[in-house]
Amino acid sequence: MGEIRVRMRLENEGDLYLHDRRKLSRKKVRKAEIEAVVDTGAVMMLLPQELVEQLGLRRAGKVVVRLANEERVEMEKASGIHLAIGDREMSASCVIGPPGCEPLVGQLVMEELDLIPDPILRTLTPRPESPFLPTLEMKSLLPAGSRPSVSDSSSDSAPLERVQLPPCQPARLVQSDAHSGSGNPESHAKFLEARGACILLAKSSIVKAVRASR
Repeated sequence: MGEIRVRMRLENEGDLYLHDRRKLSRKKVRKAEIEAVVDTGAVMMLLPQELVEQLGLRRAGKVVVRLANEERVEMEKASGIHLAIGDREMSASCVIGPPGCEPLVGQLVMEELDLIPDPILRTLTPRPESPFLPTLEMKSLLPAGSRPSVSDSSSDSAPLERVQLPPCQPARLVQSDAHSGSGNPESHAKFLEARGACILLAKSSIVKAVRASR
């Protein structure tokens, strides 16, 4: 796969904020349109020092960067970037590279904008699963502690519905044979199989009762 390049629009977020509050004209918003190399091995975006100064970005501490040759270099970061690739936009930070270095797009930009490298067009394109908007992964939107606990009898949540479990007659019959001293291996095996089926059925019924109580 050849080198992949992408066009980006960069703007100073502080200037955009002032523009939204009608304290700065749109023409005075510091911005730049650049072409950057897509680096799937890099985490953060890299911008040359002169571009960071042109955009008036705020310095945001330092990081240790491990290069491809395993060399470790201490570099400054900058934040407050409004970045756009195509019709997808995000707030971003970058590592400040030396003057004249080539801008790089890293994994954080590709992940948040939900873009993947296209080896045919040699650019970044939306994932086929999310052609219109970026898709992000998230575990839950429920507040902490909002899930009901089955074991907590003092909880103020709604009581669980009482579920009548169907009888497991085969398991009871086989259990009687297994403990009668007959020592029949076949009967004992049937008992274990039936007992496992009953346990799974009971678990399924408890889960349904919990969901019904929410």
